Amino acid sequence: MVGWARNSPRHNTLGEGMPMTISSLAEACGVSRQRIYVFIKEGRIQAVPMPGGYVVMPHEVKRVLGMRKRVQLRSGAEQVRFDFSKI
Repeated sequence: MVGWARNSPRHNTLGEGMPMTISSLAEACGVSRQRIYVFIKEGRIQAVPMPGGYVVMPHEVKRVLGMRKRVQLRSGAEQVRFDFSKI
């Protein structure tokens, strides 16, 4: 039975294969939910409205996660920025 455990499929922790909620996308990106909502309002992130809020489709999650980058500030702090020039 040990061999079966090694061959079992791994679950993706970021949920790239499934739609994500705004809160889970914000957590994966390392930003606040409000920042994600602002990007949706500006039209930079495509989200599907649902009765409980918005849902971001897997291809859009992959695109958003690929656009983020961490920048080191002069003060030594780290900030997450998004490069929307890749659209």
